[in-house]
Amino acid sequence: MREKAVHTNVRRAARILLLAGLLTGVHLCPAAGSGATAGEPATAALPPLERILEAALEHSPVLKMQDARIQVGRYRYETEQQRWFEYIRVNSNYGYAVETGETDPTEGYSLGVGIEFSIFDLLSRTNQQRFYQYELRESEYRKEVLAEELQKEIIALYNTIRAKKELLDIYSKARESTRLQEQMAEKEFTEGSIPISELARVTEIASKSAATFQETRYDYHESYTKLELMTGCELSGLLDQ
Repeated sequence: MREKAVHTNVRRAARILLLAGLLTGVHLCPAAGSGATAGEPATAALPPLERILEAALEHSPVLKMQDARIQVGRYRYETEQQRWFEYIRVNSNYGYAVETGETDPTEGYSLGVGIEFSIFDLLSRTNQQRFYQYELRESEYRKEVLAEELQKEIIALYNTIRAKKELLDIYSKARESTRLQEQMAEKEFTEGSIPISELARVTEIASKSAATFQETRYDYHESYTKLELMTGCELSGLLDQ
Protein backbone atom coordinates (compact mmCIF):
# COMPACT_ATOMS: atom_id res chain seq x y z
CA MET A 1 0.00 0.00 0.00
CA ARG A 2 2.81 2.31 0.90
CA GLU A 3 4.66 1.44 -2.30
CA LYS A 4 1.54 2.30 -4.32
CA ALA A 5 1.34 5.72 -2.66
CA VAL A 6 4.99 6.37 -3.37
CA HIS A 7 4.47 5.37 -7.00
CA THR A 8 1.49 7.77 -7.26
CA ASN A 9 3.56 10.62 -5.83
CA VAL A 10 6.40 9.94 -8.25
CA ARG A 11 4.01 9.91 -11.18
CA ARG A 12 2.46 13.15 -10.00
CA ALA A 13 5.88 14.75 -9.65
CA ALA A 14 6.74 13.65 -13.16
CA ARG A 15 3.56 15.23 -14.49
CA ILE A 16 4.38 18.47 -12.73
CA LEU A 17 7.85 18.52 -14.27
CA LEU A 18 6.38 17.88 -17.72
CA LEU A 19 3.86 20.62 -17.12
CA ALA A 20 6.62 23.07 -16.18
CA GLY A 21 8.51 22.28 -19.36
CA LEU A 22 5.35 22.61 -21.43
CA LEU A 23 4.46 25.96 -19.96
CA THR A 24 7.99 27.25 -20.50
CA GLY A 25 7.89 26.40 -24.17
CA VAL A 26 4.33 27.43 -25.06
CA HIS A 27 3.22 30.39 -22.94
CA LEU A 28 3.82 33.76 -24.50
CA CYS A 29 3.78 35.59 -21.18
CA PRO A 30 2.55 35.04 -17.60
CA ALA A 31 -1.10 34.24 -16.96
CA ALA A 32 -1.68 32.79 -20.40
CA GLY A 33 -0.63 35.96 -22.17
CA SER A 34 -2.75 38.46 -20.29
CA GLY A 35 -1.84 41.80 -21.79
CA ALA A 36 -2.35 43.99 -18.74
CA THR A 37 -1.38 43.86 -15.13
CA ALA A 38 -3.97 43.91 -12.39
CA GLY A 39 -6.03 47.08 -12.62
CA GLU A 40 -4.58 48.17 -15.99
CA PRO A 41 -7.28 49.11 -18.51
CA ALA A 42 -7.22 47.29 -21.83
CA THR A 43 -8.04 50.42 -23.83
CA ALA A 44 -7.87 54.17 -23.41
CA ALA A 45 -11.19 55.98 -23.18
CA LEU A 46 -12.50 57.57 -26.36
CA PRO A 47 -14.13 61.04 -26.14
CA PRO A 48 -17.23 61.93 -28.19
CA LEU A 49 -16.60 62.58 -31.87
CA GLU A 50 -17.93 66.14 -31.70
CA ARG A 51 -15.32 67.17 -29.13
CA ILE A 52 -12.53 65.62 -31.15
CA LEU A 53 -13.58 67.49 -34.28
CA GLU A 54 -13.78 70.78 -32.41
CA ALA A 55 -10.34 70.23 -30.88
CA ALA A 56 -8.87 69.32 -34.27
CA LEU A 57 -10.09 72.55 -35.87
CA GLU A 58 -8.39 74.46 -33.08
CA HIS A 59 -5.20 72.49 -32.42
CA SER A 60 -4.43 70.49 -35.57
CA PRO A 61 -0.78 71.01 -36.64
CA VAL A 62 -1.84 70.87 -40.30
CA LEU A 63 -4.30 73.73 -39.88
CA LYS A 64 -1.87 75.73 -37.76
CA MET A 65 0.72 75.45 -40.50
CA GLN A 66 -1.82 76.70 -43.01
CA ASP A 67 -2.68 79.59 -40.68
CA ALA A 68 0.99 80.56 -40.74
CA ARG A 69 0.99 80.51 -44.53
CA ILE A 70 -2.10 82.71 -44.58
CA GLN A 71 -0.39 85.18 -42.26
CA VAL A 72 2.67 85.25 -44.48
CA GLY A 73 0.47 85.93 -47.50
CA ARG A 74 -1.34 88.69 -45.64
CA TYR A 75 1.93 90.43 -44.68
CA ARG A 76 3.19 90.10 -48.26
CA TYR A 77 0.02 91.64 -49.64
CA GLU A 78 0.07 94.52 -47.15
CA THR A 79 3.73 95.16 -47.86
CA GLU A 80 3.02 95.32 -51.58
CA GLN A 81 0.25 97.83 -50.94
CA GLN A 82 2.63 100.08 -49.00
CA ARG A 83 5.25 100.05 -51.74
CA TRP A 84 3.39 102.84 -53.49
CA PHE A 85 5.25 105.21 -51.16
CA GLU A 86 8.42 104.43 -53.13
CA TYR A 87 7.18 106.68 -55.91
CA ILE A 88 6.64 109.69 -53.65
CA ARG A 89 9.45 112.21 -53.81
CA VAL A 90 9.99 114.94 -51.26
CA ASN A 91 12.29 117.85 -52.20
CA SER A 92 13.39 120.61 -49.86
CA ASN A 93 15.65 123.60 -50.45
CA TYR A 94 17.08 126.18 -48.13
CA GLY A 95 18.99 129.33 -49.05
CA TYR A 96 19.45 133.04 -48.56
CA ALA A 97 20.18 136.01 -50.77
CA VAL A 98 21.15 139.68 -50.40
CA GLU A 99 19.05 142.08 -52.39
CA THR A 100 20.63 145.08 -54.04
CA GLY A 101 20.76 148.01 -51.69
CA GLU A 102 20.05 145.93 -48.58
CA THR A 103 22.47 144.76 -45.94
CA ASP A 104 20.43 141.94 -44.34
CA PRO A 105 20.17 138.65 -46.28
CA THR A 106 16.80 137.15 -47.02
CA GLU A 107 16.40 133.54 -46.01
CA GLY A 108 14.19 131.14 -47.95
CA TYR A 109 12.97 127.53 -47.46
CA SER A 110 10.95 125.50 -49.91
CA LEU A 111 9.35 122.03 -49.65
CA GLY A 112 7.90 120.10 -52.52
CA VAL A 113 6.12 116.72 -52.76
CA GLY A 114 5.69 114.84 -55.99
CA ILE A 115 4.96 111.41 -57.46
CA GLU A 116 7.14 109.90 -60.13
CA PHE A 117 6.38 106.63 -61.86
CA SER A 118 6.11 105.22 -65.34
CA ILE A 119 3.14 103.52 -66.96
CA PHE A 120 5.05 100.23 -66.82
CA ASP A 121 5.60 100.63 -63.07
CA LEU A 122 1.93 101.40 -62.59
CA LEU A 123 0.74 98.31 -64.48
CA SER A 124 3.32 95.91 -63.07
CA ARG A 125 2.76 97.04 -59.51
CA THR A 126 -1.01 96.68 -59.90
CA ASN A 127 -0.61 93.15 -61.27
CA GLN A 128 1.80 92.23 -58.51
CA GLN A 129 -0.62 93.47 -55.90
CA ARG A 130 -3.44 91.43 -57.43
CA PHE A 131 -1.19 88.39 -57.54
CA TYR A 132 -0.53 88.56 -53.81
CA GLN A 133 -4.20 89.20 -53.16
CA TYR A 134 -5.28 86.07 -55.02
CA GLU A 135 -2.45 84.11 -53.46
CA LEU A 136 -3.81 85.07 -50.05
CA ARG A 137 -7.32 83.98 -51.04
CA GLU A 138 -5.93 80.68 -52.30
CA SER A 139 -4.29 80.05 -48.92
CA GLU A 140 -7.56 80.79 -47.13
CA TYR A 141 -9.52 78.44 -49.42
CA ARG A 142 -6.81 75.85 -48.96
CA LYS A 143 -7.36 75.90 -45.23
CA GLU A 144 -11.06 75.20 -45.74
CA VAL A 145 -10.19 72.22 -47.93
CA LEU A 146 -7.66 70.92 -45.40
CA ALA A 147 -10.17 71.31 -42.57
CA GLU A 148 -12.77 69.34 -44.49
CA GLU A 149 -10.30 66.58 -45.37
CA LEU A 150 -9.08 66.44 -41.78
CA GLN A 151 -12.59 66.03 -40.43
CA LYS A 152 -13.29 63.21 -42.90
CA GLU A 153 -10.10 61.40 -41.89
CA ILE A 154 -10.87 61.81 -38.20
CA ILE A 155 -14.41 60.47 -38.64
CA ALA A 156 -13.12 57.43 -40.54
CA LEU A 157 -10.38 56.75 -37.99
CA TYR A 158 -12.78 57.28 -35.10
CA ASN A 159 -15.19 54.68 -36.47
CA THR A 160 -12.28 52.29 -37.02
CA ILE A 161 -11.18 52.71 -33.42
CA ARG A 162 -14.70 52.08 -32.16
CA ALA A 163 -14.85 48.87 -34.20
CA LYS A 164 -11.50 47.79 -32.79
CA LYS A 165 -12.74 48.50 -29.28
CA GLU A 166 -15.73 46.22 -29.85
CA LEU A 167 -13.38 43.51 -31.09
CA LEU A 168 -11.24 44.02 -28.01
CA ASP A 169 -14.24 43.40 -25.78
CA ILE A 170 -14.95 40.16 -27.65
CA TYR A 171 -11.32 39.03 -27.57
CA SER A 172 -11.05 39.96 -23.90
CA LYS A 173 -13.94 37.65 -23.02
CA ALA A 174 -12.48 34.89 -25.20
CA ARG A 175 -9.07 35.32 -23.56
CA GLU A 176 -10.57 35.07 -20.09
CA SER A 177 -12.59 32.00 -21.08
CA THR A 178 -9.61 30.16 -22.55
CA ARG A 179 -7.46 31.15 -19.57
CA LEU A 180 -9.96 29.52 -17.20
CA GLN A 181 -10.05 26.43 -19.41
CA GLU A 182 -6.29 26.28 -19.30
CA GLN A 183 -6.28 26.51 -15.51
CA MET A 184 -8.81 23.69 -15.30
CA ALA A 185 -6.75 21.59 -17.73
CA GLU A 186 -3.62 22.17 -15.67
CA LYS A 187 -5.44 21.01 -12.56
CA GLU A 188 -6.84 17.95 -14.32
CA PHE A 189 -3.42 17.12 -15.72
CA THR A 190 -1.77 17.23 -12.31
CA GLU A 191 -4.55 14.97 -11.02
CA GLY A 192 -4.02 12.55 -13.88
CA SER A 193 -7.46 13.05 -15.42
CA ILE A 194 -6.26 14.15 -18.88
CA PRO A 195 -3.17 13.31 -20.96
CA ILE A 196 -0.45 15.81 -21.74
CA SER A 197 -1.65 16.09 -25.35
CA GLU A 198 -4.99 17.50 -24.17
CA LEU A 199 -3.22 19.97 -21.91
CA ALA A 200 -1.01 21.05 -24.81
CA ARG A 201 -4.07 21.56 -27.01
CA VAL A 202 -5.87 23.72 -24.43
CA THR A 203 -2.68 25.67 -23.73
CA GLU A 204 -2.19 26.38 -27.42
CA ILE A 205 -5.76 27.67 -27.75
CA ALA A 206 -5.29 29.94 -24.72
CA SER A 207 -2.00 31.26 -26.08
CA LYS A 208 -3.50 32.04 -29.50
CA SER A 209 -6.44 33.79 -27.85
CA ALA A 210 -4.09 35.89 -25.73
CA ALA A 211 -1.94 36.72 -28.78
CA THR A 212 -4.98 37.82 -30.78
CA PHE A 213 -6.08 40.04 -27.91
CA GLN A 214 -2.62 41.61 -27.62
CA GLU A 215 -2.34 42.28 -31.36
CA THR A 216 -5.75 43.94 -31.44
CA ARG A 217 -4.93 45.92 -28.31
CA TYR A 218 -1.67 47.25 -29.76
CA ASP A 219 -3.46 48.06 -33.02
CA TYR A 220 -6.09 49.97 -31.06
CA HIS A 221 -3.51 52.07 -29.21
CA GLU A 222 -1.61 52.73 -32.43
CA SER A 223 -4.76 54.11 -34.06
CA TYR A 224 -5.57 56.01 -30.85
CA THR A 225 -2.15 57.70 -30.91
CA LYS A 226 -2.56 58.54 -34.59
CA LEU A 227 -5.88 60.18 -33.80
CA GLU A 228 -4.21 62.26 -31.08
CA LEU A 229 -1.56 63.44 -33.56
CA MET A 230 -4.23 64.42 -36.07
CA THR A 231 -6.21 66.23 -33.39
CA GLY A 232 -3.20 68.03 -31.95
CA CYS A 233 -3.95 67.30 -28.29
CA GLU A 234 -4.35 64.44 -25.84
CA LEU A 235 -7.77 62.87 -26.13
CA SER A 236 -7.90 62.18 -22.41
CA GLY A 237 -8.07 65.92 -21.86
CA LEU A 238 -11.31 66.09 -23.84
CA LEU A 239 -13.15 63.66 -21.55
CA ASP A 240 -13.68 66.20 -18.78
CA GLN A 241 -14.94 68.99 -21.04
